[in-house]
Amino acid sequence: MSQSLEWFCGQEDQIPDNSTWISNNTCVINFISVLPHILFILFSTFVLIFCSCFQYRHHTCNYLQKLPAHNFRWILLMLFIFFCACSIGESILTDRTYRESTKPQLYLPAVFAFLGGIISLIYYHNCEVWQSLSLLNVLLMYWILGFITECLKVEDYHVNQKAGVHIARYDVAVVNLLVYFVLVLMELLVQLRSRTAPRERPIPEAKDMKFYEGYVNCLSYGLFNWTSWLLKLGYKRPLEMEDLGTLPTNHQTKYNYGKLRRQFRQEMERVRKSNEIPSFWKIYYKTFTGIVLETFTTRLIADNVRYILPLSIYAITTQVMISQRDEEMKTQPHYFTLSEVFSNVYILCLFFAAAPFIHAILQFIHYYRTACLGVHMKSALQALIYEKSLRIYNLAGGDVTVGAITNHISTDTINIQFFCEKMHLTWSVPLQIVTVLIILYFYVGVAAILGFLSVLLLIPVLVFIIKAITKHQEQTAKRSDIRLKRSNEMLQGIKLLKLYGWEEEFRNRIEVARTEELKSLLKFNIQFGNIVTLSFLLNTGISLVVSITMKQFLERAIPHLHSVRIRILRGRTLHPVSRSRRLF
Repeated sequence: MSQSLEWFCGQEDQIPDNSTWISNNTCVINFISVLPHILFILFSTFVLIFCSCFQYRHHTCNYLQKLPAHNFRWILLMLFIFFCACSIGESILTDRTYRESTKPQLYLPAVFAFLGGIISLIYYHNCEVWQSLSLLNVLLMYWILGFITECLKVEDYHVNQKAGVHIARYDVAVVNLLVYFVLVLMELLVQLRSRTAPRERPIPEAKDMKFYEGYVNCLSYGLFNWTSWLLKLGYKRPLEMEDLGTLPTNHQTKYNYGKLRRQFRQEMERVRKSNEIPSFWKIYYKTFTGIVLETFTTRLIADNVRYILPLSIYAITTQVMISQRDEEMKTQPHYFTLSEVFSNVYILCLFFAAAPFIHAILQFIHYYRTACLGVHMKSALQALIYEKSLRIYNLAGGDVTVGAITNHISTDTINIQFFCEKMHLTWSVPLQIVTVLIILYFYVGVAAILGFLSVLLLIPVLVFIIKAITKHQEQTAKRSDIRLKRSNEMLQGIKLLKLYGWEEEFRNRIEVARTEELKSLLKFNIQFGNIVTLSFLLNTGISLVVSITMKQFLERAIPHLHSVRIRILRGRTLHPVSRSRRLF
């Protein structure tokens, strides 16, 4: 035992007496923190192998019935794995400061915690597949032991005066302590709910349902692995309608129409009591609150992750030119601070590689969910308008005509669907412009204002074109109403037309209405092409201005960038740059 502890602690640390065996020794506490992870990995692996081979082998199915707090658990575990990976990186950097010997106590707890987090995800996934809540007791014990060991580590940091917000190791320990605490509470609530209300194993809405979006785990949902069967089948042969199966309840028109009609009636009741104007925005938001908040969150996180890539490039190029610290500070063993961790080139390269991957996943989820929101809104509105049209007695005269109803069902609902898919751009684009402008001004200076001024100068032109597009779109809708109204009159009085020989006259009237409609469509397409072209030129102009300013900045700030790159490739040590040289 003493030899294993000596190897685990390193040659420089001494094992204390039994009286102070735990309270005053960081190495022993780190050794104790490894034990729960090792026990869980071994026991959970045995349970998974045993249950997969014998007890639950016939309980597998094509869909996954989620247990309570499924998404919340996955988010917590992914955060836990991420912080364990950060702890591994910090431990390796800290271990490199010990020149004479390595210290496994610094990185082995983080490595086993990282493996334990991955095994816990696999273990929980199989618990959902087997619908066995009793197996979750193993996770509950694991989280409790992990919480106790993290408490010991945090206390040890305070006793040895190594605690501080600027210490990366202490920050990761505090975050893991909070994650363990939330996981323990979540497991207790799930166990309590399972005992008070036993959960039966339900089946999907239809036996031929193949749309397993709501019956997969978060990893398959984020990577769209649940659609792989459709891609494979489409690669082999052309797809048929029978291959798609039936839709789940939450994607059917009847379900979304019922939700929209319920909120519409509640809003109308409120308006009758308060004598106010009904707000359709409130109706839309209350009907689809969950999916709106989900798309808002994914869009916000994806936009913020996008800035990691250019900032990482700037930080990497800056770090190579920063003057090196004294050799005594480098060789002195110490825990890395947050500034040291985020100034390390290897850590920055990891951020540089991971940022596009995370951004792509969040962006695809956002686009998919906004497309679902648009389709749900369109189908629900079409059903609501159709129900209203059935209660109208006379469609031949008055403002409500067949053409108007047709436009409401087709054109207007399509516009609302398009708005649902692009509505987050109303706050995302201004936020991105302000954020990028602040970042450029912070790193470049006044020269960054030139790119923003080019945007401001073209805003009046864009507003004028958008107003013209709206005007032509309204004209197209009105002329479509006229054409549909004349076509409906001709069809309803077809016998009189044949009797009096008015076929040619009505045909000319319909052709005139169709010609006017096509003229409006042509003007609309021309204006739309203008705004697309202007947007392309605007983006190109901004990129050109920013490129010129950044080129001047790089020429002034990093004049020896080419020689630096050659030295890095050759593995040579960079000479310190004079502190008198300023980057700004």
